[in-house]
Amino acid sequence: MSATTSKPSTGRKIFRILLIASVIAIIVYKSCTGDGKIFPNKNYSKNSSGEEILLPVNFPTDNEAYAASHFYISQSLTNPQSADYPIMGGYSIRAVVQDTSWRISGYVDSQNSLGNPVRKKYYIRIHYLGGETNEMKNWNVLDYRFLN
Repeated sequence: MSATTSKPSTGRKIFRILLIASVIAIIVYKSCTGDGKIFPNKNYSKNSSGEEILLPVNFPTDNEAYAASHFYISQSLTNPQSADYPIMGGYSIRAVVQDTSWRISGYVDSQNSLGNPVRKKYYIRIHYLGGETNEMKNWNVLDYRFLN
């Protein structure tokens, strides 16, 4: 073969390799955006065994259920304005897909009637009724209690 026929072939190979590498890079980037999940627009929770499960479309996220639970727990505190919930850690959330409910346990730091700091552990089971997740009328408390 002459040198002129091998150069276009080498150029095509390089182009193909770069094209494939670019497509792979785009797929990897798109699959890793958003919570590090392969499907970033999907909603995940953990079942009772602790395994990660994919939740149905339009199913509220664990964070939305956790935020809704704050409303109900805070209402039971002596000083609701002082309620401080952990952002990371310190709580457990389990979605029950069959009945669109969540079992949440955690703690809240607040102040008692004398202004002294108090940490209360709690358990709450809330049910999503449908509609906007940030409207409390769309959530129902099935059970809650303070554990200490």
